[in-house]
Amino acid sequence: MSWLSPKALNEYLECPRCFWISRNKKLKCPFIMATLMEGIDNRLKDYMDLIRNSNAFAIPGETKIYLYKNQEQLNKWRDWKEGLRLKLGNNFFSGALDDLLINNKKQYIPLDFKTKGQIPSDGYAEKWYNVQLSSYEWMLQRLGFKTAGFAYAAFFSPSLACNMKKDMTGIDFFFNITFQKVKTNVLYINNLYKDAANCLTKKIPKGNCKLCQYIEERNTIE
Repeated sequence: MSWLSPKALNEYLECPRCFWISRNKKLKCPFIMATLMEGIDNRLKDYMDLIRNSNAFAIPGETKIYLYKNQEQLNKWRDWKEGLRLKLGNNFFSGALDDLLINNKKQYIPLDFKTKGQIPSDGYAEKWYNVQLSSYEWMLQRLGFKTAGFAYAAFFSPSLACNMKKDMTGIDFFFNITFQKVKTNVLYINNLYKDAANCLTKKIPKGNCKLCQYIEERNTIE
């Protein structure tokens, strides 16, 4: 049995060998946890919850899209342990939403928060986050919910620091907010999941990432 996720699908696309090792041998690549981004992400969720039942939230150019109102359900979907979860044969597939939108047709629209050092270029979310956002829609559909065929990434980019407290215990940060609409592709995710799950049942594949290349070259020195 394997436990897969949108992140796992991206790992498979980046390098089937690293993906196979991390899932079948439980050997994860070391990484630095981005605690600052996680902290900003949590504060954004708190704020969205605060305005959830008001009319304070609006995406520029969209007039009939609103924040999802069911706070109890959303809290569950934000928790990967009990949230969006599929049982697919011998495998589980799960993901954790940042937030959820709904339109006037009662269709669900995933919303994900991203922190970036500068305002993203056009199409940035489509290029780098399509698998993640399409996976959320795929899971929602498999769970029986209607979806809109697109998702939103909300980028928060720092623009100004000011108003440092006299006792040096705080400072205000201002962020630019950029919404990017992503056309989702659940058929692609369905096929990608099958390919990734099938990979785990085979012999270890060849590596094609920079880490694999580094390890191979280093082994020639030792």
